[in-house]
Amino acid sequence: MEIICICGSTRFIDEMSFLAWEYEKQGSIVFTPRLLPAGRPGLHGSYAPESHAAEAANVKELIDAAYFKKIEMSDKVFVYNRGGYIGESTRNEIGHATKLGKPISYLEPTR
Repeated sequence: MEIICICGSTRFIDEMSFLAWEYEKQGSIVFTPRLLPAGRPGLHGSYAPESHAAEAANVKELIDAAYFKKIEMSDKVFVYNRGGYIGESTRNEIGHATKLGKPISYLEPTR
């Protein structure tokens, strides 16, 4: 089974979830970003109301390191860059994948 890591902004979380579903229907294992539901109770209280919960919970470095590990475990990386948008975290993930020599493909051509 091929392992694919989807990278992209959480502003595209719904689209990336559908893309992951399509890959999984083809037999792939897929890593995608997580977006916690705002204001919902969790194991350690309510989640942050904004999309950048890792920053609000002061765990961004830990979450980023875990995502880098997901990239390392993947056979290839797919960047969801609708409208050409690639944020700072996604740029860092692309840099890590490039350093590792992972094949990278994009939803839309990059400039």
